Amino acid sequence: MENIFVYGSLRDASIRSAILGRKIKTTKGILNDYKLTTHSYFKIYPTIKKEIGEMVTGEIFEVTDEDLIKLDHYETNNYRQIKVKLANGDNVITYIEQNH
Repeated sequence: MENIFVYGSLRDASIRSAILGRKIKTTKGILNDYKLTTHSYFKIYPTIKKEIGEMVTGEIFEVTDEDLIKLDHYETNNYRQIKVKLANGDNVITYIEQNH
């Protein structure tokens, strides 16, 4: 099990439940030194990029390997997983635009 930090549509409980097939409890999280921005090609979707002094707020929840496969499918090949350290010191997975 790992934790994931989400900042876009996956903050919505109904979307998470539809993708993962169950209700997921989340906690609030902060990612420092990243900025929320729009996807360079799909402008209606968010992404994050490294930006010292900025911060992104989001939700954190626990995921299994099977969950990550489902989330990868949802995010498509336009996003990729990266490891980041949250403001509280936790190391988590998040998704970022493939080109960043």
